[in-house]
Amino acid sequence: MNSDYLVSSSHYPEKGTYVFRYAPGRADGLQQHTFIKDRWRELLFYVSAQAEGLYKRVDQVDEKLKTTAYFKDRPDRMVYRSVTWVVSSQLGRLPPRHVMSLYMYQLTNTVARKITLKFSSDPKLNPRNDVARVKFVMPVVYDAQPEKNVQPPDLIEVTYHLAKGSITAESRVFIPKTNGTRLNVVDEFAPEPTPDELSEQYEKLLLLWKQVATDIRHADRDLKTMLAELQQTYLKCLPLKDAVELARSESRKEKKQQHDQDNEPADKGRKERDYLAPYLPADVWIFIYVFIH
Repeated sequence: MNSDYLVSSSHYPEKGTYVFRYAPGRADGLQQHTFIKDRWRELLFYVSAQAEGLYKRVDQVDEKLKTTAYFKDRPDRMVYRSVTWVVSSQLGRLPPRHVMSLYMYQLTNTVARKITLKFSSDPKLNPRNDVARVKFVMPVVYDAQPEKNVQPPDLIEVTYHLAKGSITAESRVFIPKTNGTRLNVVDEFAPEPTPDELSEQYEKLLLLWKQVATDIRHADRDLKTMLAELQQTYLKCLPLKDAVELARSESRKEKKQQHDQDNEPADKGRKERDYLAPYLPADVWIFIYVFIH
């Protein structure tokens, strides 16, 4: 066992899979790192070493860009947090780019489109007050620098745990832009929340969203730091041929990422010329739009 507490490593070239296992003692609590090239990464942690109760994180870049974190024994009872990433670029013309390798993780031109939190049930609470899920649907900000466009959610949906004997859960939907609220009430005899109660809940949800957004940024920063620190360890424990191939692949990815970033300002605001536009009537464009969507 080395100073990184690595106890075993496995590489399956035919599947593009790497598995690294660690003994307890690391500051970040890492227990196992499983990576499948160009698809996903799974990190397992020793819960006792995690202040926030994180025991698993999964990053997907195959069918969708998604990050999911799983928790245990948190005071707020949160057990799950997922983030779905989408493109955020000038007029949507710059494609989302990602670099997810064995020791690197970088998303470019992306923003969180949907953030979902799930909570375990508290038997001491009335089911009408026992939150099971909170979903934040974010605006898609088309800008090359999404970090400068922090806007409140387009929609916040709160779903409660099922009451005994019920098959439908109560829910509340808050729409900030219109100050609208939509209630799905299961118990018709239960008193409806007052406007003041709804307003207070909405303010608390906005605070929750800000805290969650901060937690996500910190988690991504910590992940990048951890992977960078493990880079030399991974290269040393792999067979020479695999290590050389991986190092070359990582170098190419980093150079391409840097090249794309250096050339991005030249693409900003560029519009593709449509040679058919002057010759097609408006109703044809409507038909094309409906057909595509």
